[in-house]
Order: sequence, then structure tokens, then C-alpha cells
Amino acid sequence: MSASAQPRKSRAAIRESDAHRRERLVGCIALAVLVLAAFLPAFRAGYVWDDAAVWQNPILSGWRGLVQIWFAPAANTFEEHYWPLTYTVHWVGRQVWGTAAAGFHAVNILLHAANACLVFLLLRRLAVPGAWLAAALFALHPLRVESVAWIVELKDVLSALFYLLAFLAYLQYDATTRRNWLGWACGFLACAMLSKSMAATLPAAILLALWWKRGALTRRDLLGVLPLLVIAMVLATVDFLVVRRLQKIEIPLSAIERLQVSGNALWFYFAKFLWPANQMAIYPRWNLAETRSLGLIAAASAAAILVALLVLRNKLGRGPFASTAYFAGTLLPVLGLVSFSYMEYTFVADRFTYLASIGLCALVGSAVWTNFQNQSARRIATIGLLLPCVILTFRRCLTYRDMETLFRDNVTRAPGVWAAHFNLARALGEKRSFAESIKAYETTLALKPDHANAHEGLGVVLARADRPAEAIPHYREAIKLKPKDPVTRSNLAAALVQSAQLKEAAEVLAEALRLFPEDERLRAMGEDVIKRLGKPQ
Repeated sequence: MSASAQPRKSRAAIRESDAHRRERLVGCIALAVLVLAAFLPAFRAGYVWDDAAVWQNPILSGWRGLVQIWFAPAANTFEEHYWPLTYTVHWVGRQVWGTAAAGFHAVNILLHAANACLVFLLLRRLAVPGAWLAAALFALHPLRVESVAWIVELKDVLSALFYLLAFLAYLQYDATTRRNWLGWACGFLACAMLSKSMAATLPAAILLALWWKRGALTRRDLLGVLPLLVIAMVLATVDFLVVRRLQKIEIPLSAIERLQVSGNALWFYFAKFLWPANQMAIYPRWNLAETRSLGLIAAASAAAILVALLVLRNKLGRGPFASTAYFAGTLLPVLGLVSFSYMEYTFVADRFTYLASIGLCALVGSAVWTNFQNQSARRIATIGLLLPCVILTFRRCLTYRDMETLFRDNVTRAPGVWAAHFNLARALGEKRSFAESIKAYETTLALKPDHANAHEGLGVVLARADRPAEAIPHYREAIKLKPKDPVTRSNLAAALVQSAQLKEAAEVLAEALRLFPEDERLRAMGEDVIKRLGKPQ
């Protein structure tokens, strides 16, 4: 090659590099604009369900609270997990814009837009065909709404941000062998784990991506992810110990039943990805006794498909197995094989697919780009996939306007879900729609008679509706179900006083003070009742 040819080649290479940078920039801008458009209603949404962990949480105000977030997790009574980075971001939000819901919603939406861009960059780095379409499908799919439009689910989008950064940093380390990139990957993974423990699957995901690229894993690959595996295991163990200390999780399922749940859940998520209709905040909890055969068939068929894709990798390519295995493996922590508190309500939730769906999105994007060589056909396919997603996501965001809207939608779609009726009853009670609230509580108790909080909630609403005599038996039932709650006993005493049953109120308060001698509210109520009875203190 002549000396004069070399500069021309360098200029061509520079132009090509600039073109790639512009393509990435335009792709990211387009993704961000689409996310902002699809999730526009969420900017105007309020607080729902357990968002009280943000706007009512005393630990989020003051410097002492920030210290407690990191070093005294028991002080955060709204959270049983050790996810201090998530609550640090909430803490910062409370200092900047107070309890205005719009600020928290904006954070979630902007983080999700950033995640969409990172998915695009990650899939491009892996040379996945149709990377932009895959990232757009991830960003705009209606299954994302729960993670983005629900304020407290900041943990999903924040953890994913660091997860994706860690993935990209590790790929850079793999390409350059520069240890500083491995250090960045470890740091990002630690941040992801301190936001939400679902990120623990990252080392396996990296190995799967390397296998997909090379067809085999080397000793260097296994040793390379070892620091990430150690970080994931250590922080997952810390989170497990905190949960074990703060909350006793009792989900009495046999090994066979857990296998049923995992098989059903995998197919449920796959079906929702393909056809995201009839979405709910709380899905019906499966009756495992009635669906045992179907559940075991679902688990066996899922395993068989994974094995078949692996066996047929030379014919089909490694992509289908890698994408499907990533989807199933990333969901592994929430498939029911290990108990978690949400299983009390249901076995599945849209938000659990946040990271896992990247695998299926990559598979779809790759299939479109591979099978449609014509640019016009690709554009039509892209519009055909994304336009329905934008419409469905926009509409789903509208249901997160407030708690009443969300759970009215839920009980309409699934009238047998007791937790949806319970949350609707709470929302109606807070709006002083007492008649509707009482009806919703009664429906809750018809579906779940042993729900202590429903008995107490019904008692509170009846008392506020000037029906204290009807509230009393519900308070008594709540005390039987949760005898260690002083608030319920004080509510019972108040209802007895309201019903002019002062002697019974005094007895209740005397017993309550015996159990909770340090409770100042109970002591003050007791003194007031004694005065009313005309007895000396």
C-alpha cells in the first residue's frame, strides 16, 4: 500500500466511526422520545398501593434517616429488603421536591429511557441484528408500565441501569483485558444489587452472552466473572439475612407445588410478552390443587424446549437458546422456587419481567432483521410491532392515575382477587366514600375471612361512618388474628367509648397497657376513660 493511500483509509475509517456514533446517538434520541410519549400519562399520575414507602416514610427526611437507610435497615418499616441505594434516591427526591409525585414519576421515566438506550448499545455491542428494534420493544412493551408508572418500583429501573452498565463494562474488559473495566463492572453490579437483588443473575447472563458469541466458554471466561459472582453472592446473602430478620415469610408449598408454580409462571410471562392483554396490578393466585397436572406439564415442556434449542443450536443457531435461557434464567429468583413475600398475594407480576424480557426482545428484533432483508419490509414490521405497544402502554399508564382507578380496574378484570378489593376499600375509605369502602371490605372478607387488616380497616371505616357498634366485632376479630398490634386495641377502645361502653373500653385499655406498657397513646386513652367513669386515677 502506498504512503498516500494510508491517510485516505484513515479518513474513511474516521468517517465510518463518526457515522456509527451518529447512528447510535439518533437511535438513543428516538428511543427517549418514544418512551416519553408512551409514558406521558405517568407524569401526571399520583401515588398508588405501597407508595407510602416514599411519601409517608419518616426515614426519608433528615440526615439521620440517610444514615439509617445504610446502617440500620430495621428503621425502614416500609421495606424488608436491604436495598439502600434505591431509598437513597428516594431520600434525595424528598429533599429536592418534597412529596410531589410528579418528581418521582419523572425519575422513573427518565431512568427507563436511559435503560432503553443502554439495551440498544449493549445489543449493538454484541452485534445482535435488529438491536434498535429490540431495544424499542423492550422500552415500549406494556409489561414495562408497572415498573415505570409505579413510584416505589424505582428499584426495578435503578437496578437495571447499573446492571446494564456492568454488562457493558464487562464486555469492554473482555475485549481489552484492562482491569479497570472489570473494576467498573464490579462497582456497577454492587450498585445494582444494592438497588434490587434481581441483578444477581448478571454473571450467568454474561457467560451466556460469551457462549453465544464464541460457541464455547474458556477458563479465562469463568475466572473473569468470578469477582462478579462473589459480589452477587455476598450482597444477596446480606439481603436474605435482613429479610429473614425483618419479616417471617411463610409460603407453605411443597417441592412439587413450587415446580408447578415455576412452570406456570414461565409460560404466563411468555404468553403476556406475546399478547399483553388483561394486565392487572394483582393477578389471581393459582389454585395449585386444581392445576397440578397442567403445572407439571408446563414445567416439563419449558425444560424440554430449552434442551431442544440447545441440541438444535447448529441448525437454528445459538441465538434462540441463548435468548430463551436468558429469559428463563433471569426470572429464576421470582419463579417461586424460593419464597418471597409477594407470593402471599399472587405468584406473578408484570414488573418481574423488566430485565428478563430483554432476551425475548432480542430474539424478536433479530428475527425481523434476519427474515426481512428489504428495508421497507423492516419498517413495516417495526411499525406493526411498536405502534400497538405505544397505544397499549399509554392506555395502561392511565390506570396508574390513582389507587382507586388502579384497583377498580383490577376488580373489574378479576373479581375473585381479595387483595384488589382490599386495596380498593382502602382507597375509597381515604376518599371518605364510606358506603363503597364498606362494601369492598366486606367483599374482601368474603374472599379471605382471616385477613386481619381487612377486619381492622372495615372497623375504622364503620367507626368513621358513625357506626361504632358494628366496628367493634371487626376490631375484636383483628386482635385475635394479630394480637401484638397496639393500634388495633386503641381503635377498639375508641369504638367502645364512641358507643358509650366505657367499662368495656377501660378493660380493653388495661389489657393493652399490660401488653404494651410503653405506649403513650394507650396510656392517655386509659386516663381519659377512667376520668369519664369517675374513678380516681
